[in-house]
Amino acid sequence: MQPNKTKIALVIGALFLGASGASNAVQGSFDITIATIADLNVTEVQALSFGSSVFTTGSSVCNLEGNDPLFGDVLAEDGTVITGATTYLAQDTALSGSGCAGGGRVGIYEVVTAGVGDTISVTVNSVSNADFTFSPNSNCLPNYLPGTGANACLIMAPGVPNTSAVTGDLSGGAGEGAVDNTLRFTVGGTLTTAVGGLTAATPYSDVFVIDVIYQ
Repeated sequence: MQPNKTKIALVIGALFLGASGASNAVQGSFDITIATIADLNVTEVQALSFGSSVFTTGSSVCNLEGNDPLFGDVLAEDGTVITGATTYLAQDTALSGSGCAGGGRVGIYEVVTAGVGDTISVTVNSVSNADFTFSPNSNCLPNYLPGTGANACLIMAPGVPNTSAVTGDLSGGAGEGAVDNTLRFTVGGTLTTAVGGLTAATPYSDVFVIDVIYQ
């Protein structure tokens, strides 16, 4: 075993000799440059509500359509593919499905970015609790197309990041709905009551999460 110990000692010695024999040490100073960007905030313009006409029957389904807003609802430019028959702002919208009757309100949300041309990603997430589940699968995220004055209505899959290509009014046309640095989107979806049903004349509520980040 002694030869092995000797070899180890010799190797360590060689390493020390190599280090002590280095010529010079140098140190440089370099600049670092950063640019800040404004924080993103999501503001609720209109709360999402299924109203007071959801039935108490278990496993019933109620749909709130939010995928066809007028340009004014989402601050898009007039005369685009977003051509809903009526505005969602401050208007009851007909509910469909076996689990409801009457009307509800489509949720409308606003994001203000740092500047025109910023690209953001929006994710709307589902809700699940002991009383009901909610899938925000009927919605409209405007996708502003630069230089064309046109918009597309992206339907966001729940839990999946969806990118709006450009936010803001890039065409500069007068009398249009778009606002610089500002994006609005709608959220409706499908409500399903729990197997055990709900209690009559009882309000139910929960929160769903919207994630917005710069791209």
